[in-house]
Amino acid sequence: SMIGSEKDKDDLQQLKREIVILQRKIDYLKFKNSLLYRWMNLVNLFVFIVFIQYILSYVWDFNFTKINNNAIQFRTYAYDAEKVKLYTIVFKYKNYFFKSKINKEIDKTIIYSDAMITRDLIFQIPQKFKLLNLNNKWFLVSESLGILTISCILSFVQVIAFVYKLNEQFYPLFVITILGSIALLSILLFSLYIHNFI
Repeated sequence: SMIGSEKDKDDLQQLKREIVILQRKIDYLKFKNSLLYRWMNLVNLFVFIVFIQYILSYVWDFNFTKINNNAIQFRTYAYDAEKVKLYTIVFKYKNYFFKSKINKEIDKTIIYSDAMITRDLIFQIPQKFKLLNLNNKWFLVSESLGILTISCILSFVQVIAFVYKLNEQFYPLFVITILGSIALLSILLFSLYIHNFI
């Protein structure tokens, strides 16, 4: 009877383990079929598309705007130890000033040049800057580099999450959704500020 009692205990423990595993499977399937699961994945897909378009607009030049010379300022900072002059071009776009740095000597004709900026399609934030008298040279806009970094990191995290199916589990999906939403909202507020809506 002692052997029978031990066997019953083992069977009970095994049954409890199976119940726990089944409960986890039921919870997993319930979540996968829930409205919350679909909604969070849709939010992540939307955030991913928006960030990818921001990244791609650095690669390809489109969505141009001309900047007149009277909206451009050239500021020079000299570093004596290195005998290098660091030029900062400050240009005005929608009543907001953007900066791009140039680590080279600037020809006088360039100082009186109009320029072109390229922007992303959704936020309309200036990204690259080209002086018309210096056609082949693009300069990255300082304020946009932070947004580019955020877009790259979050897009990478989203890809990893989807590859390893972390988007099928509540907590990883919730965290990624919150991070993406906060980043998207912050960049949106920045772009609204530039365009004088807020």
